[in-house]
Amino acid sequence: MLSGYCKVAELERARDYFERMPCRNVVSWTVMIDGYVKSGKLHEARCLFDEMPEKNLITWSTMISGYAKNGKPSAALELFKNFKKQSLELDETFILSIISACSQLGIVDAVESVMSVDVGSRYFSDTRVVNSLVDLYAKCGNIEKASQVFEMADKKDFYCYSTMIAAFANHGLVEKALYLFEDMQRENIEPDEVTFLAVLSACNHGGLIDIGRRYFKHMTEEFRIQPTEKHYACMVDILGRGGFFEEAHEMILSMHVAPTSAVWGAMLAACNVHRNVQMAEVAASELFKIEPENSGNYILLSNIYAAAGRWRDVARVRALIREHHVKKSGV
Repeated sequence: MLSGYCKVAELERARDYFERMPCRNVVSWTVMIDGYVKSGKLHEARCLFDEMPEKNLITWSTMISGYAKNGKPSAALELFKNFKKQSLELDETFILSIISACSQLGIVDAVESVMSVDVGSRYFSDTRVVNSLVDLYAKCGNIEKASQVFEMADKKDFYCYSTMIAAFANHGLVEKALYLFEDMQRENIEPDEVTFLAVLSACNHGGLIDIGRRYFKHMTEEFRIQPTEKHYACMVDILGRGGFFEEAHEMILSMHVAPTSAVWGAMLAACNVHRNVQMAEVAASELFKIEPENSGNYILLSNIYAAAGRWRDVARVRALIREHHVKKSGV
């Protein structure tokens, strides 16, 4: 009965039933706390948690994960400090809660504490733990540690590979990212759109135009993955920065969806690198339609004109800024 009320968020009835129970055990307390947590009532959950005479691992995990899932990672880690005084053995769910809280805060201290004291390598067969750890270390910029966890994993799924590839790419380790992608295919793990975005990002970081072209074709033709705006934006950036403006423009015109500001923005940024005034005008014209109040687009076009010595056009862009009442970023 109590569980039924909590499942449908009838918390007043659930609490009334809970208070009238002649004998309340750890399970009933935890069910009530979980009901509050899932409804976002963390204050009520914590009050009940603090009143609870005896707590088990599930109770601690419920409260800590409740804080983490509801955007209160600091509270989650503060409660974890209290948990460490208990003589309870951790499980995967508990560890994932700690990793989630650390990930939100961009710190690894609590996870390091858990890993060194309790976990060791016991949970490296759990892909959820491995994926979360790789993601956490990558976000915190510790690529070496992320790579160590990745290598220690008993099993690796496409998400784990994608996260590690993206981490390498974002830190300029292009060769490692692409090698890992090839290794992923050797293991017969099929990549998805997220994986390919990480691969294209690696190509972009490394200025690998031909390889980027090949992987984009590989994605669309062999794996039949429809590109998203992010894939297109990345390819436009790769081609544009390489000076292949016509090819980049043709790719934009061939998109199955309307080009977004990210796509045209990549083109404009590439035009700024190569001082391509003609294509910059095309890209800026589209950007002015999509996001007329974005001052960055006007300023970038103005800078391109200035570099070309086209001062009348610089004045014209500044007039547009005044006409559309565009405010500079940060103003």
